[in-house]
Amino acid sequence: MNFKDDDWFYIYQQNIFYQYFVALHAAVLLTTGNDCGPRGNSQVTIATIGLFLGAIINANIFGELAVLVSQLNAKNTEFQVKLTKINTTIKHLKLPRPLEERIRDYIITNQNSLEGQEQLSRFMKLLSPSIKARVIKHEFYAVLKRQPMFGFDERITAAVLEKLSLNLYKPDQKVAVQGEYPEEMFFLVRGNCDVFKTLTSTTPLYV
Repeated sequence: MNFKDDDWFYIYQQNIFYQYFVALHAAVLLTTGNDCGPRGNSQVTIATIGLFLGAIINANIFGELAVLVSQLNAKNTEFQVKLTKINTTIKHLKLPRPLEERIRDYIITNQNSLEGQEQLSRFMKLLSPSIKARVIKHEFYAVLKRQPMFGFDERITAAVLEKLSLNLYKPDQKVAVQGEYPEEMFFLVRGNCDVFKTLTSTTPLYV
């Protein structure tokens, strides 16, 4: 603060914005314990209280930041540890390089799918039935409207929508198997899938 020697009320003669920023600057310095040179018992008391409160505020702020950073890195660190163990096992088995790359790609993709499934499950549980129904309709309505088996009937489409749920599947995970009695109907909203039909007991045919 540039106080004049013969006028220590210099700050109060300036506009309100200047006064505000000078006060803010002094408050920040006091909070962090910088440039504190109190003179007199009252100033020493106020400065001591301000430094103590500033230390508490700083500890709280940086403590919260540390917790947030640790939470953000927890899953990534856990996955990196798992991936390191997998890489060690691959080296011990001396697998071919193309197979190594395929295993790593599968593990990474599988991890993303599992996290996506968990997040989707938690998200859907937080929703009320009416909002959940609107989410389901948003995801499936366009797919159902293209299905000629429903005769393009809005009543049938609405009835089917009430029974649908969102699910994620991992790579190479079987959704339905030929010969098993189907208890569910599946609609592909995103991604792709392969369909195999077994014509003999040994040879599956890609459809």
